[in-house]
Amino acid sequence: MNKSIRHLILCGVDLYNSGQALVALMNNGVDEQHRIIGVNNACVQKEIPMEVINNFRNHVQVYDLRELRQYDELSSFIDKLPALDCYGDPEHFPDPQVQAVESWPTDPVGFKVVGATVGKAWLDVLDTIMKFGLRKKTEYGNEMKEVINLMAVVTDEDPQQIKWEDYFNFTKEELQDYIPKILTNAEVQDVEYTYGKRLRSHFGKDQIQEMIEYLKKVPHTRRAVAVTWDVTKDLGNTKAPCLDLIQCLIQDDKLWMTVYFRSNDMFDAWPRNALALRHLQGEIASSLGLKSGSLCTLSSSAHIYEGSWTLAKKIIDDYHTIPLLELDPRGNFVISVENGKTAEKNKIILKHYSPTGGQIDDISGITANEVMDKLMKKKSVSLVSHALYLGKELQKAQIALEEKRVYRQDQQLVEK
Repeated sequence: MNKSIRHLILCGVDLYNSGQALVALMNNGVDEQHRIIGVNNACVQKEIPMEVINNFRNHVQVYDLRELRQYDELSSFIDKLPALDCYGDPEHFPDPQVQAVESWPTDPVGFKVVGATVGKAWLDVLDTIMKFGLRKKTEYGNEMKEVINLMAVVTDEDPQQIKWEDYFNFTKEELQDYIPKILTNAEVQDVEYTYGKRLRSHFGKDQIQEMIEYLKKVPHTRRAVAVTWDVTKDLGNTKAPCLDLIQCLIQDDKLWMTVYFRSNDMFDAWPRNALALRHLQGEIASSLGLKSGSLCTLSSSAHIYEGSWTLAKKIIDDYHTIPLLELDPRGNFVISVENGKTAEKNKIILKHYSPTGGQIDDISGITANEVMDKLMKKKSVSLVSHALYLGKELQKAQIALEEKRVYRQDQQLVEK
């Protein structure tokens, strides 16, 4: 702290209210937590002692000229300030200690992961929870990292030819033993129930077979739903099922399956859950003479228990990679520029094509920002990687127009 400074002048537009925070500091001081009184989310570094803060307030005069717009008047104002002596020796304070965060900041609800296979999707599931999961207690006395409403979509897994991954934490034999617990109502020793038992004989009904028969009669139905929850005893039941609901829809001559989990151990349970459900989806689709669409699991409490954190992190570090090229399911764009006689006549032009090659839309604008605003309003882009790519290319196109250079998509700008 330089104690030769006795005057501080505030001027200019106070965009982030930093000037207001300084005024409040001088007028009101700070509380016991070093928060500036009268201003939200503003504080003084805790490494600075309270007596130093008060000494600063007593010896430095702040002049609030934020409303001043004739800045040539500043010189005459400064010339009139009295010369004051230094009020002490300089003081130095340590940099503030920055506390490491346990989870990354994000929207608290709603995460989406898409993978061609269960194994590929699982890597993204683990990475999502280990990054964004909130650390909290469980009813078992340990801790977990949890995200709320994780939607995991598996698009292409063939249940008859599973893409087996070295990093799966179960064997092929264990999976084969688990699959019947979802597909059939077979009794399992020392187990109160299985998902298969509740799906196939819950209250005396084979819900899966009834779904198949109803879908044959009414293929456009939205009522092909099977549940495992028993309202007479499962609320508060420590052995209540985690998988609660399965719904099937027919669209585009494919059977799409959505499965709701109230609670899902995404490390030890989800891969087996997903692979077994993919088998069930295949059986239902085959009974209807259809192919399978995507499997979508929606896990309300998607969590990893603390005992699995180290291994989950190792799997992520060893196997999780970002693909170099990821195709956006909402399509792609061909970008060009059109030079007009004036800058106002210049255009950045985007032609939007579907993944199958059909043209969807024409979008144009004078600047990259104008085009990006239109893309956002139209919801034309679904992948972060695609949005970053388009931002880069649109900025290149704008530079080409402004500097009268040649623009070719995916190539360096060149002089005309």
